[in-house]
Amino acid sequence: MGKTEMRLNDLLQEYGSMRKLALHLGISRDILRGRFKKENLPIPTQSVSIRRIRSNHIVISNSALELIDGIVIGDGHISSVTNGYSGSLILGSSFVEFAQAIGESLGAVGIPSYQIKSFRKADGHFSYYQRTYTYIELGLLWTRWYNEKKKTIPKDLSNTSTMWRWFYVGDGSLGRSGTWTHYITICVCCFTEKECQFLCLLLAQHGIAAHIKDSIENKRHVLYIGTKDVEKFLAFIGPSPWSFFDYKWNLSERPTRSCKLCKEKFIPRRSDMIFCSRPCGVRYSHPFYQAMLGHVHRAA
Repeated sequence: MGKTEMRLNDLLQEYGSMRKLALHLGISRDILRGRFKKENLPIPTQSVSIRRIRSNHIVISNSALELIDGIVIGDGHISSVTNGYSGSLILGSSFVEFAQAIGESLGAVGIPSYQIKSFRKADGHFSYYQRTYTYIELGLLWTRWYNEKKKTIPKDLSNTSTMWRWFYVGDGSLGRSGTWTHYITICVCCFTEKECQFLCLLLAQHGIAAHIKDSIENKRHVLYIGTKDVEKFLAFIGPSPWSFFDYKWNLSERPTRSCKLCKEKFIPRRSDMIFCSRPCGVRYSHPFYQAMLGHVHRAA
């Protein structure tokens, strides 16, 4: 949604009807209708305008928008009433603690919500959904997120640590690539390749390299952050917001070793490193290194 469209939507929300908005702008309703048609915006009927005036409203602050974007880009959803007239935000979890945390986070940015408990017949467990009440402003966000009724990443997506933290909590995972090295994947299988590349560009603005690759487990594409940028990404999004998600931040610490040649302390890059290669001038691939490595292993 462009700036002009957002501006017209905001004004319509503020004044409630086309007549009042036209009076505010000092133009006729016919001219105002023409502007709405030019921007491909739906023109509300009289009954819709009346309901809009009487409906619930809420202030969407910048912090609230960052939170909503982080929820919706993952497993969250905005349900719409009358194709964007109004909407409500919903996010579910198998853990009641997470549902409660969602409610507390929404409440902290001024968005009331309530919890729904649902029984899953398939596995005999419960799901817990946190759902907001219905607001006009969430309906406007529905039109921003659901292009042709399909979830589409908006061009003005919040590129903040809050958005990425919620995205990672909902759809991200921390994998192990070595004894002390890790990688991060974030599921993006419901988005197009172009949208995924857009997410990579957003991370690049924060100096974090990412690319799209296929997941080995489910053959679906994921956003992949390699070993060199894992710590940078986790530092960017901040610490784990809740203890039950600490495992997604739990990086293995590298031990300190003594070099077998110079006896200086160093932090190994690999589990089989026994020499501080830079001070001692010995590269891992050098034959001398390999010979010494074999000698030490035989002696052990």
